[in-house]
Amino acid sequence: MTRTIVLKNDFSKEKFDRNKLSKSIESATMRTKFEKYKAKRIADKVSKCVERSIKGTKEIRSSEIRRMVFDELRKEDQKIAEEFKYFRKK
Repeated sequence: MTRTIVLKNDFSKEKFDRNKLSKSIESATMRTKFEKYKAKRIADKVSKCVERSIKGTKEIRSSEIRRMVFDELRKEDQKIAEEFKYFRKK
């Protein structure tokens, strides 16, 4: 992936990291029966979506990444998606 920059809610910026995304999904779904390999698979799907959506800008908002993750989780299991949404609001 080309140097994608994530624009965070506090206006800071950081490089997009698929591994960090995967760990975030794992942490958020830790209390569920969501398998680790599924978190990695979703992180891969979202990484590809991020790459397609940035086009020429090379930047994406963290809220957009969260929405992508939520959408992918919802395809797997609505309860797990809601757990992710709740976890991210903490």
